[in-house]
Amino acid sequence: MRGFLIRRLLALIPGLCLTIVVYGINIFGNAIRDLLDPRLRGGGGRYSL
Repeated sequence: MRGFLIRRLLALIPGLCLTIVVYGINIFGNAIRDLLDPRLRGGGGRYSL
């Protein structure tokens, strides 16, 4: 029974870490695009000063 739990965790933990990293990169990319895209300027957006 213990081996089953270890095998499950060995599959779950890397998958969860990968999901968090990819989601973080996606959010960071969206923020950079919102800040630098000239077509979005003038509308205020979410990051207006």
